[in-house]
Amino acid sequence: MVTLSEIVLGCADGKNEAEKEWFTDLFYTENHMVERVANDHSVFIISGRKGTGKTILAKYIEKAYHNKGFLTKVFSKEDLFLNYILEKTEDSFTQAELVIFLRYCILVAIAKHLVENENEIIQNPKINNFFKLVNYKINQHKLKKFYFDVYPRGAFKTFNEERQQQNTSSLIGHKFTIGGQTVRKKQLQRKQYYELLTELERLVFSVCKYVDIFVFFDDLDELESKKYLSAKTENVFITLLETIQSINSSFFQLGMSNSKIVILLRSDILQDLNTRSSNLNKMVIDGSVNLNWIKSTKLDETHPLMDLILSKIQKKCYPNLSKKEVYKQLFSGVNYINKRPFIKYLIDNSFGRPRDIITFLNIIIEKYPDRTSFDEKMFTDAECRRDYSRHFSDEIKNELSIHCSEAELLSLLTLLKKFGRRNFEYAKLEKFFNDNKNSYNAIQDLKSSIEMLYKFGVLGNTWHNSATNQYNHTWAYREDGFPDADFGKKFCIHHAMRKELNLI
Repeated sequence: MVTLSEIVLGCADGKNEAEKEWFTDLFYTENHMVERVANDHSVFIISGRKGTGKTILAKYIEKAYHNKGFLTKVFSKEDLFLNYILEKTEDSFTQAELVIFLRYCILVAIAKHLVENENEIIQNPKINNFFKLVNYKINQHKLKKFYFDVYPRGAFKTFNEERQQQNTSSLIGHKFTIGGQTVRKKQLQRKQYYELLTELERLVFSVCKYVDIFVFFDDLDELESKKYLSAKTENVFITLLETIQSINSSFFQLGMSNSKIVILLRSDILQDLNTRSSNLNKMVIDGSVNLNWIKSTKLDETHPLMDLILSKIQKKCYPNLSKKEVYKQLFSGVNYINKRPFIKYLIDNSFGRPRDIITFLNIIIEKYPDRTSFDEKMFTDAECRRDYSRHFSDEIKNELSIHCSEAELLSLLTLLKKFGRRNFEYAKLEKFFNDNKNSYNAIQDLKSSIEMLYKFGVLGNTWHNSATNQYNHTWAYREDGFPDADFGKKFCIHHAMRKELNLI
C-alpha cells in the first residue's frame, strides 16, 4: 500500500521543481497549454496570478523542446537588464530610446546564448550539408567576433585605449634625424547601443536560420519597483510587449516561423496595463494565454485542479489505475469538509491555484506521512491550518509588495486582526480605524487600501440572497466575480487568511 510520504506533488516554486529529476515525467499536460504556447505563433504572453504555473510551464517547454532540437532558455530579469548597467549613462530614457534599448537588450541576450551554444548548434538537423555548415560557421564567427568586441572576455575592460607605433628611420641623405621616432596616439571609444543595433540584429538573424530558438523572459515583476529603469513602468512593459511581438514578426517574415520569444507576466500587471493603453487590448486578446484553474463548475475528480493532483499521483504511484480509481483510493474519506464538498472547500481555502493546493496537501503529508489516504480531520487539523494560513499570508504579502509599502500592508492586516470580524460593514471598520488612527499611521487612505485588498483576494463581498435564502460571495480573482469592491455590501475575509489573523 502506498503511503502519503511516497506521493510527489511538486514544489511551491516552479524553478525548484524544474530541477527535480522527475519534473518532466510528472508534468501536467492535459490542459493543452504546452501546445497552445508552442504551436500558435501569435501567442507570446503567458499570464496568470503568482502560483498558477507560468514559470513551470516555461521550464517544461524549455526542456521538452530542447530535446526536439530547439535552442531554448528561460531568461531572468538580470539576463535582460544587465545591459542597463553597462550601456546607460543618463538618468532616464525617452520613449524613442526605450524602444531601441529594449530591442537591443533582447537581441544581446539571444546573441549571448547563440555564442555560448555554438557546438550544440552545429549538431542541429537544419545544418544537413557541407554548404550550410560552412555558412553557419561564417555567420557564427561574425556574431562571436561582434559580441566579444562589444563585451570583451576577461576580468578587465578598456574604455579608452592608446596605441603607440614606434618607427625607426635610417633615411640617409634626408635632413631627418637618423633613428628618430614617430609616435601616434589614437583613442578608441565603443559605439553606443543605438549604433550597434542594426548590425547586431542582422547577425543574430543570420545565425538563427540554422537553429529554431524558443526563449522565455520570466521574473520581470520587479520592473514595477523601477529598480532597473527610470522610465514610467507602464511604458517599459508596454514597449517590451510591443518589441517582443515585433521580433517574433521578424522571425516569421524571414522564414523562421518555429522560433519565437515568450514573456511571462502576472495577470494583475497585464490588467493594469490594459487600462492605461488603448492599443494593448487587441495584442493581449490575440497573443496571450491565461492560466486560470477555476473556470470549471465541476466539483468532482474531473475539476482541473483535482485532475492535476491526480495526474501527478497516478504517474508516480498508481500507473495502472484510472484517475477516478486514484481519487477513490486517496480521497474517498473527504467527500465533505465543514459541510462543503471537498473540491469547493479546497477552492474556498485558496486562490484556485496549483501552488495553494499543493502547499496545503504537502503540509498534511508532512504531518501524516504513514497514512495511506486523506480524511476530513487532516484538513481541519489546527496545526495544518495554521501552517497553511501562514504560507498563504506570506504569498499575499509578496504579491502586494510591489503595490504598497510593507508598513501599509502590515497596518492593514493588523487593523483587520484587531477589528476581529470575519464579515463586516465598511462603515464599522472605518469608525474603528478613525477611533484608533494613531495605531495605523501607515494607512493614508483606508478606502483605497480596502479596494486594493479586494482586488488581490484578501477580501471579498458577501450578501444575503432572499430568493435562495443563502449568502452569495464574490471575489475579484474569480472570472465570475466582480472586479471592483462594492462598499454597500458586507466584506468577508478570505478563509485561508482567517487562521493567521486569529479569526478562527
